[in-house]
Amino acid sequence: MKKYLAIVFIVGMLFSFHNVVAQEENTIRWSAKYRLTWDDFQGKPDVNSSPAAVTASGIDHGFSASLTGNKVEYDSTVQCYFIPSKSWYKKKLADENLLAHEQLHFDIAELHARILRKRIVSYKFTPNIKKEMNTLYANVVKQLQEFQANYDKATNYSIDEHQQKLWQEKVAMLLKKYSDYQLR
Repeated sequence: MKKYLAIVFIVGMLFSFHNVVAQEENTIRWSAKYRLTWDDFQGKPDVNSSPAAVTASGIDHGFSASLTGNKVEYDSTVQCYFIPSKSWYKKKLADENLLAHEQLHFDIAELHARILRKRIVSYKFTPNIKKEMNTLYANVVKQLQEFQANYDKATNYSIDEHQQKLWQEKVAMLLKKYSDYQLR
């Protein structure tokens, strides 16, 4: 069996009111009905690096808020996206197992978008909403990055097929657990 590495590149930025990366780039929004294909990976592979593929995905977050006395009203959007132009793969190393590994990186980003949505609707915001939103977002992005790193380590970057299957089941169960926070 060939040994190769697949890594994930998480795009996460803290913006006070809106993360414009997803609007400026050609992106694919996460959908339960859409599965990534190798055609979605349009970036130029780094032939001098060890990864077999790179998935550029992240969470787009924006909000607006108004204050009436001490009452905070807000509108928030959280979306998960994939950036084709920054995602790539090495054709000689590509197979269905590697593609499934990369898809799960995208699914993990969606899981964390749902976690952020839940935290936002559960939070009692104060007039310091800008800082509070940014803190919620930063904490979830940090957890997302740790989750992605643990996934790569546990699956040995897709090489351990048994672990890959276990992680697919784990993420599917967590997506279901947070299904109330899926965009409709």
